[in-house]
Amino acid sequence: MLFLRGRGLSWFALLLGGLLSLPAAAQSDLLVRPVDVPGAGLRMLVTRIDLAAGGAQSAMPVSAGGGGGLSPGGGALLPTPEVPQRYRSAWLDVFGLQHQLVTEQEPGETADGHALRHAAGVAALLADFPAAEPEAGGPSTPLEAGAQALETSWKGMTGLDHQVITVRKTGENLDKWAERHADGVGALLKVFPPKPVGLASAPARAARVA
Repeated sequence: MLFLRGRGLSWFALLLGGLLSLPAAAQSDLLVRPVDVPGAGLRMLVTRIDLAAGGAQSAMPVSAGGGGGLSPGGGALLPTPEVPQRYRSAWLDVFGLQHQLVTEQEPGETADGHALRHAAGVAALLADFPAAEPEAGGPSTPLEAGAQALETSWKGMTGLDHQVITVRKTGENLDKWAERHADGVGALLKVFPPKPVGLASAPARAARVA
């Protein structure tokens, strides 16, 4: 089924129609698009659509040029910091796909900068993958076996599910670990405030050992 959006036919609806006409084994595609991140310039947003699995996974890979910005000449990927903090947003879109965006904090990137980059990615995705009513969250992002992590999850004002995952670094004391997690949660809450639900409007916080 094709859906109309704005003044014309959604490019994603056209893509979806084309994918549905293919054999089940070939019903997948990789989409790459630029996203303008406030204060950080253009970043690449990569989305893998898998109709057979009924989902779409998105990420913002770290690229060359400090902070992960685009570099005209390309180059080697920047090293990934030890256990980078992860932000995750998930929703069921109007096409029936379970969609999620997971971003990782990059070298030298502040929690606020990470939150703005993640929010820019969510906004770009929602323009082409509008959330269905009612929204539903996706599966949890897996952690490596033995990892100790703090996780905070909440439902945002628009119904999307948001999550901050902070894996404990090697030798990191409890206070520093908790402070780093709180910084990340506070930053993402600024751009995705929780949906009020009676008195339980604050997100639940829990520590988990995977």
